[in-house]
Amino acid sequence: MNPKQTLSIPHDIEAEQAILEAIIEDNDMLVDVIRILKPETFYKPANQHVYRAMIELDALKNPMDEITIGEGMDTRQLKALMKEKVAELERHIDENRNNSQ
Repeated sequence: MNPKQTLSIPHDIEAEQAILEAIIEDNDMLVDVIRILKPETFYKPANQHVYRAMIELDALKNPMDEITIGEGMDTRQLKALMKEKVAELERHIDENRNNSQ
């Protein structure tokens, strides 16, 4: 197996994104979602961090929108998001190199 090649568990990034978007549109929805989904349920680490920030904001009775979620993330979460984005860019570069050869 290629060192960069890894096995992945079944996941649906679009479904994760739809859940997060729905919660932003209707903050009250989190009450129902939190009974079913934990942050670790999300496959994509960025989505885990966003969901975790939503839970923390809800616990403080703060509204959830794009601004408050970003402000609610701590440095560790932001660093994890940046690492994920850089890894994603590296994968795309590798894919483009392989496709051009």
